[in-house]
Amino acid sequence: MKQHNNNKAYGRGYRWSLADDEYLKNNYANGNLEEICKFLGRNYNTVQCRARTLGLKRNKMLMAHNRSKQVLDKKLSKYFGNEQYFSSLNEESAYVLGFIITDGCIEVRKDRMVKSLSMALNLSSKDEYILYNINKSMQANFPIYKNLRRKMSALTIRNQKICNDLLDKWKVVPRKSLVVNCPNIEAPLIPHFLRGVIDGDGTIQKGKKPRIAIYSGSKKFTDGIIGLLGKLNVFPRIYLDKRSKNINYVIRINKIKDILALYDLMYSTNNDLYLTRKKEILDKVKHKYS
Repeated sequence: MKQHNNNKAYGRGYRWSLADDEYLKNNYANGNLEEICKFLGRNYNTVQCRARTLGLKRNKMLMAHNRSKQVLDKKLSKYFGNEQYFSSLNEESAYVLGFIITDGCIEVRKDRMVKSLSMALNLSSKDEYILYNINKSMQANFPIYKNLRRKMSALTIRNQKICNDLLDKWKVVPRKSLVVNCPNIEAPLIPHFLRGVIDGDGTIQKGKKPRIAIYSGSKKFTDGIIGLLGKLNVFPRIYLDKRSKNINYVIRINKIKDILALYDLMYSTNNDLYLTRKKEILDKVKHKYS
């Protein structure tokens, strides 16, 4: 903003020009008072006194909104993370994206008058370690809350850049269960994305007939996962879970050769982003049939 003349000519005691008054009338209600004072070359009390003389009032709704935003910004400033984490995917962020799409949730929060996005990942306390591993991967200190009564742990991300990337770039929408799409994942990252999907909303059955199952209420997401598996030469079957009250699609990988191929691809990584209990089952399958 260009400053109005100089402070010496427009300090306390100098007359207000018609241009000064016009500027104050146009900007006082919604403008930033610090910027207004700077532009006019006058101090805060002088500007406030002139505004009262002219019968001007501040926009109370805007003032309340700004105060709420300042409170929220201060509250969130103690948390940090890599804001570019989901701008483009790598092996680690592809896994986390798969986990969030299947087992996380995006919601629009309202703190007083300020709307903001939030992402939460709620898991059983026995899997809490993966939340710390995700925080580590994101170079973040996002809070992890524990509910001892329910034996649940939750990672909460309120960084607006990260949440907006999840929403806009990867289409992780609020209330996504029945409508979420499967994102377009580059070929080298498909196994890591699928590892996140299976850890988030999949089961691995052991015993005489090992199988991997992935569950979703979204037909579009189910079709997308089938397509990604096909690119890895894994061809599952799809079922409609009739036991569920809601529509629930089940992708089932039954063939041992497909399970072993997927195992080799999904765990061809040196990072610690995987649920140990699920990997241990597949370790046994691998040992038995190799």
